[in-house]
Amino acid sequence: MECPEQVLAAIEALQGRADLPEKILEGIAARLEDEYRHVRRAATKALQGRADLPEKILEGIAARLEDEYRHVRQAAMEALQGRADLPEKILEGIAARLEDEDEYVRREAMEALRGRADLSDKMLESIAARLEHEDVDIREAAIFALQGRADLPEKMLESIAARLEHKDGYVRRAAMEALQGRADLPEKLLEGIAARLEDEDRYVREIAIFALRGRADLPEKMLEGIAARLEDKDWDVRHAAIEALQGRADLSEKMLEGIAARLEDEDGYVRQAAIEALQGQADLSDKMLEGIAARLEHKDGYVRRAAMEALQGRADLPEKMLEGIAARLEHKDGHVREIAIFALRGRADLPEKILEGIAARLEDEDEDVRRAAIFALRGRADLPEKILEGMAARLEDEDEYVRRAAMEALQGRADLPEKILEGIAARLEDEDRYVRGTAIFALRGRADLPEKILEGIAARLEDKDRHVRKAAIEALISQAALPLNDLSSYAKPLYKTLLQKSFEQHLYWYDSANNDILVAFALIVRTQKVREISVQIVQFLCEIAPTRLQRVVDMYSGHDQFKPCWEELLKDTS
Repeated sequence: MECPEQVLAAIEALQGRADLPEKILEGIAARLEDEYRHVRRAATKALQGRADLPEKILEGIAARLEDEYRHVRQAAMEALQGRADLPEKILEGIAARLEDEDEYVRREAMEALRGRADLSDKMLESIAARLEHEDVDIREAAIFALQGRADLPEKMLESIAARLEHKDGYVRRAAMEALQGRADLPEKLLEGIAARLEDEDRYVREIAIFALRGRADLPEKMLEGIAARLEDKDWDVRHAAIEALQGRADLSEKMLEGIAARLEDEDGYVRQAAIEALQGQADLSDKMLEGIAARLEHKDGYVRRAAMEALQGRADLPEKMLEGIAARLEHKDGHVREIAIFALRGRADLPEKILEGIAARLEDEDEDVRRAAIFALRGRADLPEKILEGMAARLEDEDEYVRRAAMEALQGRADLPEKILEGIAARLEDEDRYVRGTAIFALRGRADLPEKILEGIAARLEDKDRHVRKAAIEALISQAALPLNDLSSYAKPLYKTLLQKSFEQHLYWYDSANNDILVAFALIVRTQKVREISVQIVQFLCEIAPTRLQRVVDMYSGHDQFKPCWEELLKDTS
C-alpha cells in the first residue's frame, strides 16, 4: 500500500524541474485525482508553469477547479493562469470560479480572465451577467474581470449600461464601475451614465462623476449635471464634482460661481478642493474675484481662510481688487484684518499705499494682526526706513511671539540704520531666550557694529541658555576687527564657571553644547591681552581632556589667525 507522505515527497521533489519526460508528467497528472487533498494540490502545483502540457493534462488540471478543497482549486487556477492555449470549456470553468465561496479563488479567477484577448462574446456576457449577482464579492469579481478590456463589443457595453437602470443600487453601482475609465463609450452610454448623477444611491452618483471625469468632449448638459452635484447633500459627491470640473477651460461663469460657493462648505475637504479648483482657473472674471474677496469678511474663520487661499498668488488681480482687499485692513473684526493681510502677502507689485496700510497694522491692538503684518513685510527689499522703524518698534512688543517675528524679519537685512541696530541690541537682554538668540543672529556678521553692541553680545557669553552662549561665541568669532578688550572681563568668569563644575559636569556641558566651550577657549586664546588666563585654560584642558584639546588644536591649527597663538601657548604649557 502506498504511503501518501512518500508520494507527496516524491511529487514535491519533482516540482520546478524543467526536464521531466512525458511519462513522468503523466504520472504526476494521474495524482490530480488522488484521494488525499495534499497530494492533489502538490500534483497541480508541480504541473504549473509548463508550456508543453498536452490537452488531456490541461483538462485534468481544469477538473480541479471544482475540487472540494479550496487550496486545490486555487492551485488549479494558478496553473491555468496566463496560458494562451486554453479551450473555451476551460475558460468557462475559470469564469465559474468568479462565484467561488473562497475569496482567494475568486481573485485568481479575476486575474486569470482579466486581459485575455480570446474571450468569446458568450464568455463576456456570462461574466457581465454576474454584475447582477446578489453577492457583492461576486459582483466585484465580475467588475474586475471586465474593467479596462479594450475588446468589449458595443453590444456588450450596452448590456452593461442597461444595468444602470437596475432596481438594485448595488447592481447599478457595479455596472457604473465596469464602465468607468473607458475612452470608447458612445454618447448614448455617456448619457446613461450622466442620468445616474441624480441616482438615489450616493455611491452611484459619485461613481457616475468619476466615470465622466477627464473627458474632454463632454456636452454642456453633462457638465451642468456634474455642476449640479456641487450642492449634493453628501460631501463625497460634492468633492468628486469639484475635482471633475477642476482644470476645465470650458466651464461657464455659473459653474465657476458654484465652485466658489463651496468655499463656504461645511466640510474642510470640499473647501480645499474648491480652493485648488479656483487657483487653477486663469480666467476668473472681476465679478467672480470680488465674490471670493467678499468672503474675507465671512463670520466663519474657515471660510475666510478658504477665500484668502483662493486669492493668494493670483497674478491677475486688478489694482482695484487689491485696494478692496486692503480696505479690509481697517475692518472692525481682527480676524478679517489678519486674513486680509495674508491675502496680500507675497505680492511683489503692491503699491506703496497698500504697503503703508499693512505697516499701519504693526500697531494693531490684536497681536495676531501685528504678527501677520510683520510676516507680510518680511523679506521685501523696497521697504522705506519708516516701515523698518515700525517693525523695529515691535522688538519691544508686549507679546513674545510678535517680538520674535520682528527679530526674524529684521535678521539679515543689510539696510538697517544704527538706530534699529541699537533696538535689536536692546533685545540681547530680553526675557525670552529665543528673542535673545535671534537678536544675536540678527547682529552677526555685520562688520560695522559699534563697540557698545559688541559688548552686549559678549555679555551673552554668561547667558543661562547654552544656545544663546553658543550664538554669542559664533557671532564674536565672525567679527574680524573685534576689540581685544571686549572679552577681558568675561574670560575670568567663564573660566571660573568651568572650574566650579565637576569633571562629569564639564564633559556633559561640552557634549551638549556642541563645541561651544572649546570654541570659547579658542576665542579667548585669540585675544593676546588675556594671555595669562589663556595659558591657565590650556593647562586645565591638558589635565582633564587632552584628547579634546588636541581636537581643538587640529580644528584651529590650519587658520593663520590662530596658529601662532596655539603654538606659543602649547609651548608654554608643555
